[in-house]
Amino acid sequence: MKPQRIDKMKTSSLNTEKIIVNPPDLEQVVDPACWFERSADVELEIGCGKGVFLLRRAQEHPEINLIGIECANKFYKFAAERMARWGIENVRIMRADAEFFVKKQLAPNTLSALHVYH
Repeated sequence: MKPQRIDKMKTSSLNTEKIIVNPPDLEQVVDPACWFERSADVELEIGCGKGVFLLRRAQEHPEINLIGIECANKFYKFAAERMARWGIENVRIMRADAEFFVKKQLAPNTLSALHVYH
């Protein structure tokens, strides 16, 4: 079976300012749904790297909202730029310590799925 190809890139005026979200303040607990303009299930990918999985998942499931967390500055910026180039509006990228975010800052019962890769 051949892998499915990603749709052709859209010409987009979307910029990374809409895609990148700042980590919450240390004591703040957040519901990541507030980072999107629409109500939808929210999925989180820990260690999103350059955003390959996020791009494919966002294209295959436009009905969900996705968050990618990456600690490497170079990679998280690349992932955000990739989403902007493709016009992907249902993804947000955050540069943060994922363990701290999930354990201390993520409101309970706010994710419909968690994706972690080793």
